[in-house]
Amino acid sequence: MGLGETIGESTVYTQNGGSSFQPSDIIVSTALMGDPSLRMHMVKPPSDVAATRQGDAIDVTWLASQDASAIGFQGYNIYRSTATGSFVKLNAAPLNELAFTDTTALAGNYTYMVRAVKLESGSSGTYYNASQGAFDNMGAATLLGVDAATQGAWIGAYGANGYDIIGDSADYPSYVVASVTGATTQIAESPSTDERGLVVADGSARLVAAWHAQPSLTIDLQFSDGLAHQVSLYALDWDDAGRAEQVQVFDAQNGSLLLSTDLREFSGGKFLKLRLAGHVQIKVTSLTESDAVLSGIFFDS
Repeated sequence: MGLGETIGESTVYTQNGGSSFQPSDIIVSTALMGDPSLRMHMVKPPSDVAATRQGDAIDVTWLASQDASAIGFQGYNIYRSTATGSFVKLNAAPLNELAFTDTTALAGNYTYMVRAVKLESGSSGTYYNASQGAFDNMGAATLLGVDAATQGAWIGAYGANGYDIIGDSADYPSYVVASVTGATTQIAESPSTDERGLVVADGSARLVAAWHAQPSLTIDLQFSDGLAHQVSLYALDWDDAGRAEQVQVFDAQNGSLLLSTDLREFSGGKFLKLRLAGHVQIKVTSLTESDAVLSGIFFDS
């Protein structure tokens, strides 16, 4: 523990003696009570990590560790990971700044981690002690297309991972935390025989309902698995009011606009298909005097 290892690692070494010892040499018996991941010396991590793509580079910013003024504080190390890869340290020596520009990242979605580093001194010597990581999973958004053929018959076509059928029920996947603001639920016809109405979750009937907002509603989606997922929005201009909507996707961490598209002529019902990752906010804004409407959200791999 004097050299920065966890209590659990130190206990294993004490009991087993390492590769240079034989079991007969060990005469110390210990019992570990408590959390084996604890360390003798804790360094407070930075906070509010945010990564933003700027052209071919990605700017990473963060707020200072509360230990930044402590004796021995060295600075910060920055790491990058893809959804399926391990973290790779990007800087050669700890940085004193609260910002870093990654010029080596290719196009794609990344998770960034920042750790504070402090030089600890004790009777066993000195070692560099790193804090727990502070993370940002970059928000990302891609437009996949629009589907005007499926109408309300979503089962088997959308929602393999989860769904929210407005006015009926919701079953969100475990990898996302979702919330909506600025909307009220209005049910126009239930049950409905109209093919534009969404089939309810148990498949027993159809329903015409929607979130309504004037001028806009916002859906907050925070993906926790580091992967990009297809998210499909179903909009229906039920009363054929000539609605048109602007759909914008923002990075929830820094407010940067990731994607913007318009949805028009959807009196027959249309799915707007997106691929999203990270922590994003979808803003649906009416471009006419009528309310913005949204009848369902569907999640797929």
